[in-house]
Amino acid sequence: MTIPKSLAGLVLAAALCAPLAACTSPQAPEGPEFPSQTATAVVEDGPGLSDADLFLTTARAVAPALEAVDDSTLTDLGESVCGAFDAGATTALVAKTMLGSGMDATQAGAVVGAATTTLCPEHESAARGQ
Repeated sequence: MTIPKSLAGLVLAAALCAPLAACTSPQAPEGPEFPSQTATAVVEDGPGLSDADLFLTTARAVAPALEAVDDSTLTDLGESVCGAFDAGATTALVAKTMLGSGMDATQAGAVVGAATTTLCPEHESAARGQ
């Protein structure tokens, strides 16, 4: 299974930052020297790989600094993102909360993107602001 890093890293970080108008995403020009801005994280989808394992692997592939956060805490954070969307929170509110907790935009985007693609995919479009 291939999970696009751009989903959580670029699109969601931009979506999370847009309401705050404080972030910009540098754009590399397309062409022979810059074939693509889309990076991928390859996650083996083998037996026994739970949604929580996929969440952890995906979030940490996009934001390696999340390696410093223990599995239980990071999973709880992902589940709280799902709970916030379940309760009707907007992307702007989730972004403000995540960024206010000390996470940078990449980490926040990684957690929200990984959570909404693995733990609560029913909120994937909400996380994108759609």
